[in-house]
Amino acid sequence: MRCAVILSTVALAITPASGNVIFDNGIPAADSAPTYPLTQSMQAEDFSLTEASVVTGLRFYALERADGYAGSIYWSIRNSDPAQPAANSIAGDTSTAVTRTLTGVIRPDHFNAPQSVYSIAIEPLALGPGEYWLVLHNGPLSHGDADNAQGFFLWEGTVGQRGEVGVEDPSPFDGVWQQTFGEHSFALVGVPEPATMVGLGGFMILLLRRQRAATLRR
Repeated sequence: MRCAVILSTVALAITPASGNVIFDNGIPAADSAPTYPLTQSMQAEDFSLTEASVVTGLRFYALERADGYAGSIYWSIRNSDPAQPAANSIAGDTSTAVTRTLTGVIRPDHFNAPQSVYSIAIEPLALGPGEYWLVLHNGPLSHGDADNAQGFFLWEGTVGQRGEVGVEDPSPFDGVWQQTFGEHSFALVGVPEPATMVGLGGFMILLLRRQRAATLRR
């Protein structure tokens, strides 16, 4: 029974719901974080993985004014090409299943816009060690209105530089990336690489067999 419980725990460990942070690019800096328009531009930030991982979700900080959020988020994970995202996506979607969580922070310097964390669960995506880019846009790429005082949706930045500086591709989103000279705040969640979990599962099965054999000898 004890081993059965442990094996159940191993099985749960490889489900997407149990993801841990596998990359963290920081949180917004107090009330003075830079912001990047997510409607009139695609925004992108690089990330690196030191070991094979399975990405199961992402989250980022944003400010919204006057219903600026389009109700969905286009996301894409791409290879590095270099110093900017590759033209083709490894994985991506326009997701309406976005969880918005208010942080309680209000930005007086942005028309008192409230800050929220936007979280998206994705189909498990296996990535090897290396450099990648996360690309985001407010709504489908057919939606390219200006982010201004009448309404905006802004990806908040963070301080310091990790890897390459962020880049943006303004409407009409033709793949001409420009440096933003800043960092975007986000985190990726995931689970240990499959090989690690398979090895752990095999170890537990071996342990179960040994305990069963010991019981039969009694």
